[in-house]
Amino acid sequence: MADFSPNGYESTGLPSLTLDSLERGGDPRVLGWLREAVTEGDFINRADPDYDRMAIGMAYVSGNQITEADAAKRPGYLSNLTINESRRVVQAHVSALTDLKPLFAYKALNPVFAQQADLLNKLTVAWWISQQADIALGDVVKYALAAGTGDAVLEWNPYIGLGGDMVLSARDARDTLAIRPPTQSQNIQMWDGLILREAHTVNAMKGLFPTQAHLFRPTTDSLLSSLMGRMRTIASRFVSPAGDTLAGLNAPAVASRLRTGEILLYRTYLTDRSVNLTTKTIPMGTPGSSWAYAVKPGEFLYPYKRLIVSTPEAILYDGPNTYWHGQFPVSRLKLWNLPWQFLGKGLLSDLQPIQDAINAFSQDIMLGMKQWLDPTVVYNRS
Repeated sequence: MADFSPNGYESTGLPSLTLDSLERGGDPRVLGWLREAVTEGDFINRADPDYDRMAIGMAYVSGNQITEADAAKRPGYLSNLTINESRRVVQAHVSALTDLKPLFAYKALNPVFAQQADLLNKLTVAWWISQQADIALGDVVKYALAAGTGDAVLEWNPYIGLGGDMVLSARDARDTLAIRPPTQSQNIQMWDGLILREAHTVNAMKGLFPTQAHLFRPTTDSLLSSLMGRMRTIASRFVSPAGDTLAGLNAPAVASRLRTGEILLYRTYLTDRSVNLTTKTIPMGTPGSSWAYAVKPGEFLYPYKRLIVSTPEAILYDGPNTYWHGQFPVSRLKLWNLPWQFLGKGLLSDLQPIQDAINAFSQDIMLGMKQWLDPTVVYNRS
């Protein structure tokens, strides 16, 4: 008889749990499954019709409306003037959609607990201001406006202050990789799992995982190029950590030999359905931690989801999710959601032609003024 029931991912190649793999801290075959899961998640994102337009929208807001390739082809007499109306429009929307105050509050239905609710509201305001949550929320809105989709991650960082604190951060949606997202729902909490992809320096990883420092070496440049977000957030220990997808566990990773110093980190959250079929209680989680618990016979091993923290070459942690709420610590914001697309529709999708026209007219005016002030200038009328 098996030690545990199927986890729900056997058809995709994820090995079932056994008592032996739990005692050893994980199954090494899971790493191969994770490589395939990353490939599948990237394929799901790239299949969206607006995926390639996300980078264009962000570039326009940043002011990079004339690429280096286009600038090299432009004649020398033509001005490179740009009037960045895209940034002004995005900033106006960000100002309208964010505020300095929290967007939520506690209210006690029982008058006895009114004082506690008031204290919680004061703590919320203090956290909102001290952690600059309004700025982080504004960054998420900027992602949603420019790229169509922005992800907000709320997680515990034990290295902030003297005892840790919750941190709200904005993430590029292209680095949130879905695992079995349902087609009938846009709710990110309905996915079977997700992978958060980010990069950190070797020294930062050694500081986060000192007992596994020997496992860290820079990730190859070919894999680092898959990281779409430019912000390198600092992960907390454990918390911060196409074809037939999720198959071929024995296939070796193909990568270049160039390594520039950073390491890709994957934090995988799974809705693992494994049930304890043994007759004894199974301890789960790091002993002494706040997320450690015991699983009695017949209960789910991961009632609050399963968390796997890994690099492309090693598994750093494989155990229970560190949050008791049992949710993915990610909220997805879309300016305009279309049911037939996986990602959202950005504001710049419609405004890009207008921005190009503004730039073209302003450059023509500059060219006319230059010809009027300096008639010796020769230009091609065609």
